[in-house]
Order: sequence, then structure tokens, then C-alpha cells
Amino acid sequence: MARKSVTDDFQKFPERLSSLMKERGVTQQDLANALGVKRQTISLYKSGQSTPDAKLLRDLSVFFKISSDYLLGLTDIKTPDVNIK
Repeated sequence: MARKSVTDDFQKFPERLSSLMKERGVTQQDLANALGVKRQTISLYKSGQSTPDAKLLRDLSVFFKISSDYLLGLTDIKTPDVNIK
């Protein structure tokens, strides 16, 4: 499978992924095991050389208990406000 090129507007993702992993003390191998991917996949995400598909983005959000919008750099709020009506 070919790598997906990462555009400039997606550069917050690797920064935020790295930060979340550091905050939680999660290694690349730990995250890879939890998501069912190879460690190299996580390495590519962290370096900005590849991007996750929608399913893996969702899985990352669930794993870290954060909003996917936060991971994508669309908001600076980590968790969604579930009380919005």
C-alpha cells in the first residue's frame, strides 16, 4: 500500500499524536498493539510521513478519549462537549 502524502494543513496531527503519547506514557509499540497496526505505521504517523484513514482516526480518538477534531487540528479542545444541544 502506498503512503499517503501529508499536506501542510495536516501538520498538527503528528504533533498532537506525539504529545498525547508522551502525556500518557504510551510507546509506539503499545499504540500499535492497541490499534492492530504495525509499529512502523505509528512511526510514520508521528513523523508526518503518513496519515490514518477514517477508521484509524476514530480508533485513535477512542484510545486517547479525545475529539478527532482535536487530533486534526480543527479545535484546541481535546474532548467534545457532550452537553451541547
